[in-house]
Amino acid sequence: MPFKAPVHGARKKSRAQSYKDYDNGRRKFDPSLALAKKIRSSARWQRMQRRVLRHYPLCCDPFKEHANKGEIVPSLQAHHVIGLREMPELAFVMSNCRGICLTCHDRVEKMHRSGKPTQELFIHV
Repeated sequence: MPFKAPVHGARKKSRAQSYKDYDNGRRKFDPSLALAKKIRSSARWQRMQRRVLRHYPLCCDPFKEHANKGEIVPSLQAHHVIGLREMPELAFVMSNCRGICLTCHDRVEKMHRSGKPTQELFIHV
C-alpha cells in the first residue's frame, strides 16, 4: 500500500485566534474599534439586537439575491446601517439597524472593510 507523507503547511487560524489577533492588533490602537467592541459586548446591545431581530425577522436582502432565488431567509444578526466606528451615538437607534442573514452580513462587512460604501444597500428597506 503506498504511503503518503504528511503535508506540513501553514495551518489556517481558528476564528477565535483571528479575533484575538484583531483585538491585540487593531482594536488595541484604534479607540473607535475599542468603543464598538464595548458596545457590542454590553447587555444593552444584546437587548437591542433581540428587538431588531423581532422587528426584522427576515433578512433585509441588501443584494436582492434572496428575492431573485425566491428564498425566504431568517435574520440572524443585527447590522448597523451607519457603523459604530462612524457614529457610535446611533448604536441603539432602531432606524439605524436592520436584520440580516449571516451570508449577507459577511458580504456587507467585507465591502465595508475594503472601503466601499454600504449604506445605500439599505435604503430600500
